[in-house]
Amino acid sequence: MITRPLGLFVAAGVVALEALALAVISVVFVVVAIGAGNLGTSLVALAVMFLLLGVCLFGVALGLFRMRRWARPASVAWQVLMVLGGFAAGQWIGVVAIVLAALGLVSLFLPSVVRFYEANLGRE
Repeated sequence: MITRPLGLFVAAGVVALEALALAVISVVFVVVAIGAGNLGTSLVALAVMFLLLGVCLFGVALGLFRMRRWARPASVAWQVLMVLGGFAAGQWIGVVAIVLAALGLVSLFLPSVVRFYEANLGRE
C-alpha cells in the first residue's frame, strides 16, 4: 500500500467538500422551488446541473486520491474557477470559496505532492 502525503489528502478533501456543497445547494434549490409552488422553474434545472457537477467533482476528488492522470489538471481548473467565482459571489460565500480554492491549489502544488503524484501515477 502506498502512503500518500498529507497535501494529497487535503487537496482531495477540498474537492470532495466542494462537491458536497454543490449537492447541498441543489437540494436547497429544489426546496425553494417547492416552497414557491412552482416546480417548473429554472431552479429545478439549476438543481439538476449543480447535482451533476457535484457528482463529477466527487469523481475528481476520488481520481486525485487514486492518483489518476486526468484528476490533477481537472482539479486545478476547478480551483481557478472557484477563485474567479469567489470574486463574483457575495461577501462571506466569496471568501469561503477563495480560501478553499487557495487551500486546494497550494495543496496540489506542494513539492511533496507533485513528486509523489508524478512518481506514482497509475500504480494503483
